[in-house]
Amino acid sequence: MATEEHAYVTENVTLLIAPYLREKKLGRSGPKIRYRKLEDHANSLLPDWSFRLNLAEQSVVTRGAVPVMPDFVLEVQSPDDSIPEMRRKAAIYLRLGTRLVWLALPRQKVILALWADGDEQVCSVEDTFDFGDLLPGFSTAIGAVFALE
Repeated sequence: MATEEHAYVTENVTLLIAPYLREKKLGRSGPKIRYRKLEDHANSLLPDWSFRLNLAEQSVVTRGAVPVMPDFVLEVQSPDDSIPEMRRKAAIYLRLGTRLVWLALPRQKVILALWADGDEQVCSVEDTFDFGDLLPGFSTAIGAVFALE
């Protein structure tokens, strides 16, 4: 079950990343968007927050799940979520085409960044995260992700 802390982390990520996406007209983002690839009837996924890039020719989905995986997924640990369970879910996203998954661990104030190429980063509140070619020229302070004010 999501908590108030969970909502703050999700909102912080929205406030940090969504303005860049809109300003650069790179894509769409939002909380709790359902994704399911057309050929995959087993994995209907609902990340805490996500974005998709390069949407110039794609209309907004108004019924059912988005038929492609997002480029970025945020999953925020709730009190009952284990890290191995979160990693299993991240592996599904990555296998299906997501480029980057952030596992936000509010109690530890750490982001586990899992890239599709197998690279993993552990980022603490003292770090700045560079999105590389996913969001060229964009980075964000991890401390801002966990701010509760």
